[in-house]
Amino acid sequence: MEKVVEFDKRLPIYQQGIAWMKQRIVAGTWHPGSELPSRRELAVVLNINPNTAQRIFKTLEEEDLIQTSRNAKSNVTRDKELIALVRKRMTREALEECVEQLKLLGNSAEDIKRILVQFAKAIEKEGNDA
Repeated sequence: MEKVVEFDKRLPIYQQGIAWMKQRIVAGTWHPGSELPSRRELAVVLNINPNTAQRIFKTLEEEDLIQTSRNAKSNVTRDKELIALVRKRMTREALEECVEQLKLLGNSAEDIKRILVQFAKAIEKEGNDA
C-alpha cells in the first residue's frame, strides 16, 4: 500500500481514516471478503498513531463493514447489500455537500439541475470516448 492520504487539519484524523477505508470498500478497491491491511500497516500507510488505526477498525467493525476473527487479519464484509447501502448513503452525502456549495454560489434549484444534467452528460460522453 502506498501513502496517498493528506488529512484536513480541521477534521479529526480518525473520521478521515474511516471515510478513506469506506471509500475503498464501496468503490470495490477492497472486494467483499478480501483481507485488509493490519492495524499496524494502516498506521504506517496513513502515517497515524496505531491507536487511531485501532479506533478506525473498531468503528468499521461496529458498523459491520469489516469483520475480525480472533488473532487474525480483518476482512471486508461479504454483505454486498450493506456495501451498496453505504455507497448510496455516501453518494447522497457527497451530492448534498455539492448542492449546498452550488447554492452558496448563488445558483437556483433550476440552475443546479441544469448543471448536474450537463455534468452527467459530460461524464457519459467521456465514458463513450474511452
